[in-house]
Amino acid sequence: MKQSTRLTFLAITLLLACACVTQAEQPIKLPINQWLTTPVLEIRTPLFADSTLEASTLLEHEYLTIKELEPAEDKSEAWLPDRDFRWQKRTDELLKWDAPEHGFAITYSTTYLYSMRWQEVPLTVETESAVAIYLDGKKIKKENAKLTLHRGKHLLVIESVAGPKTSTWTLKASLEPTQNGDMLSLSVEPRRAPANWAEVALFDGASSPVLSPDGKLLAVLRSHRDTEYKREGWLELYEIKTQKLLQTVRLGKSIGNPFFFPKGKKLAFTTSEDGGTTLWTLDLVSNELMRAASGIKGMQKLTCSPDERFVYYSADSEDKKDEPDFKLYTELTDRLDDWTDKRQLFSLSLENHSIQKISTEGDFAVDEFALSREDDQLVFTRRLRTVGRPYFTTEFWLYSIRTGESSLLLQQPIAFETRPLNLTFLPGGEKIVYTSAAYLTSEENIARSLSEVDLWMLDVHTKETSNLSGDTEWTVNESGSRNALNYNPTDKKLWFSALVGGQIRIMKTDPLAKEIKFEEV
Repeated sequence: MKQSTRLTFLAITLLLACACVTQAEQPIKLPINQWLTTPVLEIRTPLFADSTLEASTLLEHEYLTIKELEPAEDKSEAWLPDRDFRWQKRTDELLKWDAPEHGFAITYSTTYLYSMRWQEVPLTVETESAVAIYLDGKKIKKENAKLTLHRGKHLLVIESVAGPKTSTWTLKASLEPTQNGDMLSLSVEPRRAPANWAEVALFDGASSPVLSPDGKLLAVLRSHRDTEYKREGWLELYEIKTQKLLQTVRLGKSIGNPFFFPKGKKLAFTTSEDGGTTLWTLDLVSNELMRAASGIKGMQKLTCSPDERFVYYSADSEDKKDEPDFKLYTELTDRLDDWTDKRQLFSLSLENHSIQKISTEGDFAVDEFALSREDDQLVFTRRLRTVGRPYFTTEFWLYSIRTGESSLLLQQPIAFETRPLNLTFLPGGEKIVYTSAAYLTSEENIARSLSEVDLWMLDVHTKETSNLSGDTEWTVNESGSRNALNYNPTDKKLWFSALVGGQIRIMKTDPLAKEIKFEEV
């Protein structure tokens, strides 16, 4: 092909490409003909108002709470003490109302916009009356009404106010998206999936459910955020059989860590504030609420002894050094958000509220601990930094509650991401089950999976470990704020949840059986 011919071909190609782009970006006029509107609503003129009151001035007041508005066909709303109104579906491109003969009146015209992608869409509103425009509860400028739409459903609200001097009262609106097809559609259906954190955050929350030892009561944490995203938390106590709400505990503070005492007659929980963590106990018989301890800095995990005389907990001490303007990273652990060398173990007497320190801080991280069912031993893990892969060594330590003596049970090279967690004593105190990486990281075994978590067992006497679930096609589910492993003394089975493909399934097994079998519940 000659040079001139190639240049001509290239020029034609560029012209066609520019023409296609220009054609694709041409705005498309989309008249809004899917409306949910209110009838004409009377506005009572405020007492002592200026006689020169204008309709635009009335729009400065928010009659309906726009942020919380969720119109639906035939849905009833309160307006004045003696009258309500219902949302009406209308499919007209031009909305008309009768102007008020006396005083002022207002209407709300709403539609749901569903955007398949992020886009900015100009909005045109034609009306003779004063209007205010809102998108997802936020007021936008009428002079340059451009809607910024992320992927998902949005609520467009147009307030329109008319007075006795209004000759005609109409409203017409249209959008001008630059994308054709189904990139933007109209609807009067409010149902939608949450599209961003701000929407999900407004859902009422229920978390940390715990059962009483006899299985008759359920304690659960509840939370609510207002439109300013300020959170309120409280605790609810239910009777399982009747699903009846027995009690609500509101202390005006952040409530967490609910658990029943082993005998089932008391419920404990914590509250957090600037001064530290406070531990509370609620007597379920006398309904007496007592403060067991207060001002505990950095409390993490806690558990109660079987005789209900002591609470054991871990806490992070405060670093009293001034924060520097910069930090020099010299260790891999400097980059980890949840690495701490300030965590210690404590015991708290519930009789005289005295606190004893079990371990001190050092160049290591205390990860997990568990109390034996016989109330005589405490097992905990601590993580130490090492040079070279996997950069950490995990130690299992056994602490005697009676004598205060400790002994090292095991030392293993385990990567940070799948370190041993969820320590659980089996009856008799000779076996400890826990979750950990499927493989140890060593020079001989470089295999490593950040998603494969297996069930392990440690023999206290022989100090040997065994992988109980190594040949299964599922992984133990560690997500959640509670211990992932739960031993039930009634059926003598260890209960947990497992990730099987794309599902979470409840499993149980007898960890002390000669042949380990897993049963799906």
